[in-house]
Amino acid sequence: MMWDGNGWHDGSWGIGGWSTMIGIVLLAIAMTLLVAYLIRSASVQTEAHAGPASDWSGGPPQAEASAHQANALESAREIVKRRYAAGEIEREEYLQKLADL
Repeated sequence: MMWDGNGWHDGSWGIGGWSTMIGIVLLAIAMTLLVAYLIRSASVQTEAHAGPASDWSGGPPQAEASAHQANALESAREIVKRRYAAGEIEREEYLQKLADL
């Protein structure tokens, strides 16, 4: 043992020093993995919302395009129904918008 000015010290880290060091390393690894997971999940969600990628020859196949149009049309009708139910538009405007769609 030797005196280092702060108290008696034997020159080794002891059990507390090593466990703290291992804990810090494990925490750094866990944080790195968490950040990588969050970035990956965000990019997967972005790709899922972007829809299918079209090629240079003319876009998505016809079946996918018509299904997409049907979903868009249905969502537009739902929006008009919601606006009418909330009292944002009058009956005449509601009927006209449904006829237009």
